[in-house]
Amino acid sequence: MTRVSLVTLLLLAAVGCAGEAQSGDQAKMPGIGGPAKPGASAGDNPALVGSDQLKTFESDADPQKLVEFARQNLQAIDAVIRESPEQAKIQVDALRKAMSEVKTEGSEEAEAIVGQVNQALDLFAEQIKLQRTTLEGLKEEVTKSPDDVEGIKRYTMKLMMVLSQSMDDVKMIEAALKSEGEFIASTTEKATDSEAKLALKRAELMLRSMEGNVERLKAYDAVVGKEMLPIEADAWVNGKPITTEELQGKVVLFDFWAIWCGPCIASFPHLIEWQEKYGDQGFQVVGVTQYFDFTWPEGSERPQQSESGNADPKEEQAALTKLTKMYHLNYPTAVMKDSEDFYKYYAVSAIPHMVIVGRDGKVKKVNAGISEDIAKKLDVEIQELLKEPAPSK
Repeated sequence: MTRVSLVTLLLLAAVGCAGEAQSGDQAKMPGIGGPAKPGASAGDNPALVGSDQLKTFESDADPQKLVEFARQNLQAIDAVIRESPEQAKIQVDALRKAMSEVKTEGSEEAEAIVGQVNQALDLFAEQIKLQRTTLEGLKEEVTKSPDDVEGIKRYTMKLMMVLSQSMDDVKMIEAALKSEGEFIASTTEKATDSEAKLALKRAELMLRSMEGNVERLKAYDAVVGKEMLPIEADAWVNGKPITTEELQGKVVLFDFWAIWCGPCIASFPHLIEWQEKYGDQGFQVVGVTQYFDFTWPEGSERPQQSESGNADPKEEQAALTKLTKMYHLNYPTAVMKDSEDFYKYYAVSAIPHMVIVGRDGKVKKVNAGISEDIAKKLDVEIQELLKEPAPSK
């Protein structure tokens, strides 16, 4: 039985496929269902999306459909939680009600998924409350009451929120890690309650985990300014091959993705929109993926990893083609066989991973993960780069 962890659900909601993008170990990660339908409501509640997935789960008890329904709605909450916390609360309450009505009798996996979704909703509910607070205000509370465990937890979550919203500012993150680390250390010295000390230790560990993100961001910064690397694909799916020469003078977005990556699929609507909006202005999306030993068995609703671990490349190309058609992608994808050098050149360590190249053929922006905030920033970046004139040949 495949367990769906809370971490996986949160990754599907907002971040990316953590871990090495080169690895196939995460190939069983959920998140591949039918195309998301933002306009559909679950039941009669317009605050929910993905009614088809929930109805299908109710009819055939396929836990994957329940995961997809949860993914779509957690992602929808994440999209509005910063700018419209009241709307996010409505969606949280609606999803919690839907989970309470899910019939899970006889399915331990479905029960686990419902429980994990509710945990995710608890986190979102706490984030909504914290939108009305400031980090400095919470630090003042902790300073006054260093043994207040709940106050420390609120401070830690707010700190996570602040840091996650500034992940494209390396200097700010480094400064925050230093100052907040000092604050946590000084507060730990003042605390006398063992539970409070434990909560502060967790806050410290969270900060340490962010240090790896800083190194990743530095690696991204090192890519900016590099020349666009020629694409050496083993095959192309969903379109004709594109040469480096054809991309000269264009703004190019390389989207590194995988057939098994739920967040990658969640980013497709943005990529489709950008290609439609800016394609005639000299913009081109190019998907980039590699072989992960996946095929699409006849009669199956989704691609599956080959049991032999040695899928025929033609069959995997067919599976990729089917997936790109299912999601109506309007740009081609390069399938790489010997991808290590290409991925390393663009500092790919987690997916989805996007690299934007300017009209001058040099890298302008590198980003991993996807959320509504990230998509808005990338959209602005694309618009600004399109204003620049193409270099004379």
